[in-house]
Amino acid sequence: MIDPATDSPTPISGLFSRVYRDILADKATLPSMPDVALRIRAAMQKPDSNADSVAKALSIDSGAAAYLVRIANSALYGGVTPIQDIDKAVSRLGMDTTRNLVTAYALRAMFQTRSSALAELMRDTWQQSARVAALASVVADRSPGFSADRAMLAGLLQNIGVLPLVNALESRSGLDPDSQQVRNTIDTFSPKIGAVLLEHWNFDDEIVEVARSRGDWWRNPGPTPDLADLVLVARLHSYVGTEEMHRLPFINETPAFLKLPLGEMNPDASLAFLQEAESEVKEVMRLLGI
Repeated sequence: MIDPATDSPTPISGLFSRVYRDILADKATLPSMPDVALRIRAAMQKPDSNADSVAKALSIDSGAAAYLVRIANSALYGGVTPIQDIDKAVSRLGMDTTRNLVTAYALRAMFQTRSSALAELMRDTWQQSARVAALASVVADRSPGFSADRAMLAGLLQNIGVLPLVNALESRSGLDPDSQQVRNTIDTFSPKIGAVLLEHWNFDDEIVEVARSRGDWWRNPGPTPDLADLVLVARLHSYVGTEEMHRLPFINETPAFLKLPLGEMNPDASLAFLQEAESEVKEVMRLLGI
C-alpha cells in the first residue's frame, strides 16, 4: 500500500502524491460542481422553494429537464398517468429525490476526458460507478431506513476522487493510463481526495464518508449501519463474477454486511441476490445512461 503522505519511487504514485499534498494545502484547482446541480441546490435553499420554482430553475437546462421527466415516467417512479411537464415531474419525484437525480445526471458529464489515452479509464470508472449506484439503490430498497435515490447518488460519488487524479494524468506523457499500476495507485489516493472534493462541494458528512471509505472493507465505526456501509456492500456485489472478487473478502465476513438486515448471504446467496435484482439494476443503469 502506498502512503499518500510520501512520494513513492514510481512516477505515477509520485505525481498523485503531489496532487494529494496540493489539495490538502489548498493549492490545487478542484473540479467545480456542474452548474445545473448548483442551480437546483440554490433554488431549494430559498425559503419559498416549491416544485414550481425548482422546475423553473431546471427548465434552463433542457437535457436535465427531459431526463427528470423520463425518470418520473419510468417503472421506478412512474404513476398511472404519463406526464410531460417538468413541474409535474418534480411534484411526482419530490424535492430531495429531484436534487439527488439532477446531481446524478450532472455527474455523468464530468467523467469525460480530452485525452483519448484516458478515455477507457474514465469510461470504465463511470460504468463501475453506475453499477455500484444501481446496486446501492436496490440494497437500500431492501434495508429499512435508507433512501434508494440517495443511495444511488452515494454510489456514484464514491469514485469522485478519480477526477482530480485523471486531470493530473492528462498533462503527462509516456505513461500507460490503463496499466494496473495506474489503477492500483488511483485506488490508493482516490478515497481521501474524493472526501476533500465532496467537502469542497459542501456535501454532508454522510456522503463525504462514503467516498472516504471507498474500498475500506473492514471499516466498522459502530453497530448501526450507515450509508457508507450500504455502498461498501453494493461495491462488493459489483465485483461478483469478476477476477477482482478473488482478491476481496467474502461479503458475509465484512462488518458492513453484518450490520445490514439482508439475511444470510454466502457467495452463492450473493449470486442469487444479484440474479433476483438484475432487472432493477439494469433499469437504474439504463437511467444513468449505461
